[in-house]
Amino acid sequence: GHSMMIDGIAVNQRAWWLRVFNEILGLCRDHTPGLDLGMTDMPSVLHVVEAVHGESPTCHYGREATVAAIGPYRPDNYHPMPVMVSLTCKSETAEQFAVVMQLLIDQYKIHSAPLNGPLFTIGLDGDGVFWGACHIVLMKQVIEPLSKLGVKISGLNGLNKQTGDDDITMDPDPKHLVKRTL
Repeated sequence: GHSMMIDGIAVNQRAWWLRVFNEILGLCRDHTPGLDLGMTDMPSVLHVVEAVHGESPTCHYGREATVAAIGPYRPDNYHPMPVMVSLTCKSETAEQFAVVMQLLIDQYKIHSAPLNGPLFTIGLDGDGVFWGACHIVLMKQVIEPLSKLGVKISGLNGLNKQTGDDDITMDPDPKHLVKRTL
C-alpha cells in the first residue's frame, strides 16, 4: 500500500510565464477559475493583470504551495513521487480543500492503484485547513468489526476507527498531535 503526504511550503509571491504551455503561473488556485491564464492575446493578459492588481482584486499571487506526494510502505526503495504542486493564497476553507483532496484520492484510485496497490493513509502537517479537509474526507465511516482490518484492530481500545472510502485513514504528524494537546 501507499501513503499520500500533503504539506504546504512557502513560495515567492510572483507570477511567471511558462513558455512550454504558454500560460501564466504563480496565481492562487482559490481564485483563478474563470480566468484565462493562456497568453493568447493582449486583452486576456490585461484581464489577469486587472484581476490581480485592479482596484478590487479578485485573484492573488500564491502565498504557499500545497505539495502532495505518494510514497510506498516498504522497507526499501522508498521514493515518494510528487503528484501535485498547487498554489494557494490561504483563503481556502476546509470544505474547498476537501474537494482537492478527494480529487487526488480519486485520481490515484483510477490511475495508480491498479498498478501499484491501494492508498492506505493520508499524512499531513498541523495546518487547520488540512485537518478539517481530512475530517470531511476521511471520517465518513467506522471500520466494520468483522472486516479484515476490523478484526486486526478490534482489541485496540481508544484507537480512532473512522476512515474514508476504501478504508483510507488519516495519518497526522505526531508532533502536531502532541502540540495540540498541550
